[in-house]
Amino acid sequence: MCAVSNAGQAEFWNGEVGQRWLAREAELEAGNRAVTDFLLSETAASRPGRILEVGCGSGGLALQLADKAPETNVTGADISVPLLERARARGAQRPNLAFLLADVQTARLPGPFDMVVSAFGMMFFDDPQAAFANIRGAMAPDGQMIFVTFGAPAGNPWFGIPRRIAVARMGEPPTDGGNAPGPLAFADGDRVVRLLRGAGWNRAEVETRSFDFHHPGGPDAAAALAVVLGPAAYVLRAMGAEEADRQAVRAAIAAEFAAFAQSDGLRLPIALNIFRAAA
Repeated sequence: MCAVSNAGQAEFWNGEVGQRWLAREAELEAGNRAVTDFLLSETAASRPGRILEVGCGSGGLALQLADKAPETNVTGADISVPLLERARARGAQRPNLAFLLADVQTARLPGPFDMVVSAFGMMFFDDPQAAFANIRGAMAPDGQMIFVTFGAPAGNPWFGIPRRIAVARMGEPPTDGGNAPGPLAFADGDRVVRLLRGAGWNRAEVETRSFDFHHPGGPDAAAALAVVLGPAAYVLRAMGAEEADRQAVRAAIAAEFAAFAQSDGLRLPIALNIFRAAA
């Protein structure tokens, strides 16, 4: 059962964008491998009995959490039906892994959980403090939370370069404000820490750390991804781009991404906010 208050996000992730993510699953999981490895290491150190992953998508991190610790029960929660269908198919042979269709902001979660983790899944709530409070209510007394979000745009050329190029071509799209649900909604780490504390979490803190976004296909392949998903894709969609616009933006992005090319593909620095809190 999925109780939905995030109607806009539910429509977004159950529609064309969800299908685009599925089509690019391998690329996205490869690009985020450094973040996944970091969260796996942090989780293993705590040896939790029950884990909730918020915004599990098609299941990449949840699968690895379940495989790394067969004695741990892992629940992946997401609002997207197509992404969860894929996750369930991938995890069908793992008895310690389950997936839940739920709006974590409002759903009754099947806790108590010892740990909550999330890789880029926390930034899409209409009311993040309500979501944090709801998660807090499903925690064991000594439960921990760690999640990763994108930091300030200035430290993220993966966002900054494609968006700047798309806006130069198409113009500035309408905006709901910097704190609206979306990839950069938690860029202000201090604001999120205040929300966590207001939701009843203890020892809430944020650390900003640099990781690599790695695309083994190099600048051209990464540029092709950038015009399908992310801020450039949003600008192109919002401003009614035609195919010629998409191709021009893609070529310009690839040209700037070339500065980050290495022997194993493209490596872009990404500044990420790491949030920790205790129940």
